[in-house]
Amino acid sequence: MEYLPNAVASTTYAKLKLQLMNQKNTNHIEKRVFHFFSREKEDGYGTSELISVEDLNDESKGYLVEDTIVLETTLLCVTETKFVDSI
Repeated sequence: MEYLPNAVASTTYAKLKLQLMNQKNTNHIEKRVFHFFSREKEDGYGTSELISVEDLNDESKGYLVEDTIVLETTLLCVTETKFVDSI
């Protein structure tokens, strides 16, 4: 996305809860994530430390069942700050 030089820009702060649901019991994995989204290019969002690939692929753990995972996301807080570049 491109912006005009004097365009109104904004930064959005989001706080969310990610839950990887265990499909066999109640041993769900929860991670809270905080992120500032801005007009700068970014490669990704989220967390790299939710579960190891080995544990995710181990069907006996209950997170991957019949090629399906259940990931719930709850938005806890969103704020936006707008600013205008000086003219």
